[in-house]
Amino acid sequence: MMKLDRPLCVFDLEATGTDPLNDRIVDVCVLRYDPDGKETLLSSLVDPGVPIPAESTAIHHITDAMVRGEPAIKDLAPRLLEIFEGADLSGFNAARYDIPLLTAELKRAGFDWPLAGKRVVDSFTIFARKERRDLSAAYKFYCGKEHGGAHRAEACPRTWRAWTPSAARSTPAASTRRASSSGRAARRPSTSATSTRARP
Repeated sequence: MMKLDRPLCVFDLEATGTDPLNDRIVDVCVLRYDPDGKETLLSSLVDPGVPIPAESTAIHHITDAMVRGEPAIKDLAPRLLEIFEGADLSGFNAARYDIPLLTAELKRAGFDWPLAGKRVVDSFTIFARKERRDLSAAYKFYCGKEHGGAHRAEACPRTWRAWTPSAARSTPAASTRRASSSGRAARRPSTSATSTRARP
């Protein structure tokens, strides 16, 4: 565990979908680490107030029956705000998904989540910086070869032809995907720093 100079809340959310501004939380877990070594856990299923789509249940295995009778976000909000008080934030893809999702949910419930001054340590960003996610890395992973001429336009289509069939065979469900009307893909962030400031 890293040495802390102030509290850190590591948290994760599951939801009805991948749109952080419009989907609803169905599961929340926050683990708070204080500099003195104290740990505080808040974990709960959440009644989203709307049906959970089958495609979402297929991923997180949370059903409508499981959340029936569980607290809504408005019921959990005071405890959530208390555990986050004075703490920095961390999670996998938290900056682009979990933080906006929870902010939107709290706002709909009539609560303000002050984010000004909070530091965000996003483990997805750390992973992306440590493990390259560019065409050269993909070519080497699937073909076992170095990608020469990476910054010339012609090299990219030729490299694509070499590695894409292999990638498609190993991940058939994700090999082709329609672009959404908004041009936005869920949970696919890229930021330039491992630690950022949360936007108020």
